[in-house]
Amino acid sequence: MKLIVNGHAVELPDHVSSVQQILEHYELENRIVVVEVDAQIVEKHHFKNRVVDEGARIEIVHFVGGG
Repeated sequence: MKLIVNGHAVELPDHVSSVQQILEHYELENRIVVVEVDAQIVEKHHFKNRVVDEGARIEIVHFVGGG
């Protein structure tokens, strides 16, 4: 599936179709993230059920600590 993720065109495996699977693909499933699909924020409890269509624009923001 072809998507735009954080401004970059990417092609993900065909089995990746939900927000949860995208996070798993990028190894972000255990991090605190905010996900936006086509300019709409997806609430965490919808990650598993929110299917992403071909060509969708995904923004993933995750927090990094430091000092």
